[in-house]
Amino acid sequence: MKRIEFFEKNDKLLADGTGYRMPAVKNEVNLNWWHMKYNQTEQNLGDMLSEVIYNFMCNKYGLDVHTKLKKTCHFYAVGSILFFENQDAVVWGTGCTKEPEKNINNIIHQKYMRKLDVRAVRGPKTKGALDKLGIKCPEVYGDPAMLMPLIYQPINKKTNMTVVITHLKDEKEMCDRYASDIVITDMVTDDWRKKIDLIVSAKRVISSSLHGLILAESYGVPAILLRPKAENSLFKYEDYYLGTGRNNLPIVNSIEEGMQYDMKNYSFPLIDRIQNRLIESFPIDMWDN
Repeated sequence: MKRIEFFEKNDKLLADGTGYRMPAVKNEVNLNWWHMKYNQTEQNLGDMLSEVIYNFMCNKYGLDVHTKLKKTCHFYAVGSILFFENQDAVVWGTGCTKEPEKNINNIIHQKYMRKLDVRAVRGPKTKGALDKLGIKCPEVYGDPAMLMPLIYQPINKKTNMTVVITHLKDEKEMCDRYASDIVITDMVTDDWRKKIDLIVSAKRVISSSLHGLILAESYGVPAILLRPKAENSLFKYEDYYLGTGRNNLPIVNSIEEGMQYDMKNYSFPLIDRIQNRLIESFPIDMWDN
């Protein structure tokens, strides 16, 4: 099994030139996930977990990722990569960052030039985007990263710290006054276990990263969205939250506001239920062709 890499558009992060893609392995299931940079050890935690979860699910069902099939298959799991490529793909828990434009070119491209076999998506906003393009999508919601507690359980102790997941340069001045109460980090790592250990050790998480929120909540740590400065849309955050059966997305505009947020009104998603429907919807039939 090899990965089809999704590169960031910034030329400085590209190792092999803009638009380069690793070739798919013929007649195998190819896991697709977005890479910051080709062949780089450090990656975005949420995206790199796609491979961890994929291998876990294959082991659970006794599937060999190198099984030779009658055709080449593409598989999408963790990440907002639904509309990044034009290949046929099986979709399991994937999301998108915004609704695609509903025009004739986009409809032809997404509905007729590629075939998406959708088993689950991150939430109802992603389903709505697919519905508008005339692509069938079941009401099965959940981000596969919510399965991580079934894969890995940290042994470190709880602390009284608040973990802030954001860009250090954006919030450093604000955080100086909370130096004894806050740990600041981002989601770039070469050791996913160490990063999860940090998240799980917190008493609360304030995060502008979607998967910072998802991982914290999945491990039972209350998490609040820190309004992202680099994004105008809350589409993917609302998508996740609605997909967990909750309507009111807790959001703050600063770390200071997050520290003062009243957690009495906080509600956790029903993790077990979402995990079960993700496991049940995993496309084991991909290996049957």
